[in-house]
Amino acid sequence: MNKIIFHLHQYKTGGKTLEGILYRQYISKLLYINNLIPINGNDLVSNRIENLKNKKIFIDYKAITGHMFFGAHRYFKDKECHYITILRYPITRAISYYYYMINSSHTDEITKYILANKISLDNFLTISKEEIYNFKLSLKSKEELEMILSNGQAKLIAGMEYISSDNLYDIAKANISNFFIHVGVTEKFDKSLVILAEKIALKGKYFYFDSNVGNYSINQGAYNNEISKNSIRIFNNNNLVDRKIHYEAMNYIDNEIESNKVYYQKKINKLNNKNSIQKIIRPAIIFLKKLIYNK
Repeated sequence: MNKIIFHLHQYKTGGKTLEGILYRQYISKLLYINNLIPINGNDLVSNRIENLKNKKIFIDYKAITGHMFFGAHRYFKDKECHYITILRYPITRAISYYYYMINSSHTDEITKYILANKISLDNFLTISKEEIYNFKLSLKSKEELEMILSNGQAKLIAGMEYISSDNLYDIAKANISNFFIHVGVTEKFDKSLVILAEKIALKGKYFYFDSNVGNYSINQGAYNNEISKNSIRIFNNNNLVDRKIHYEAMNYIDNEIESNKVYYQKKINKLNNKNSIQKIIRPAIIFLKKLIYNK
């Protein structure tokens, strides 16, 4: 039976970097679900897998990636389906998202709203799900904020029909156990990547460049008294499930590495060497392309 990989791209976890690796592996056999024309003009992340209904060529894809909820496997009953995702410590992810948005050059609706309403990082972290849906924003932007501020990582893994369930952790945990071949963590990205390479048989092209990284230091919000203890407490209470599944993913990575420590350390060293070489070669390639195409 043919296999297919579904990468649930969580916001601000290193998912864009992983997509670059998947692209070099699968090229035309990789589908970016974000690029599909939405049904009825509805581009909510929670509805994106529904766009697969209109596709007749999916039989040839080896991997599908993008911001989407669990459940795409239902459209591929003739394939062996595996999910992968990367998680990040919730409050660090939210801080990264906040600074990425306010420092972005794009004119995103959320960026405009944060700046126009002078929402500080401290206030941003305490926004509740109920408050989000009272904001004068599109439903798509409200959904995105919910994914950052209210157990969004677990919700993507649980699937749309369980997004408001009181059993969110149990459902997310069951899906991880039954459908996910790998759950990596941003904080141990290299370790996560070499384990993933074994799980889905990545070829030697899995070096990477950091993608979609903001021009800021995460420490500027975390350690300069910009965030009050009360705001941290509120945020953590709003993200108990995300914190739990992230903790379990951290343990999973550590246990996998420990199970074959020497082997994986060699793989990590090899990956680091490839990354170092690419950092030297890539600027030269970009420079040469500019020379060629500007003639």
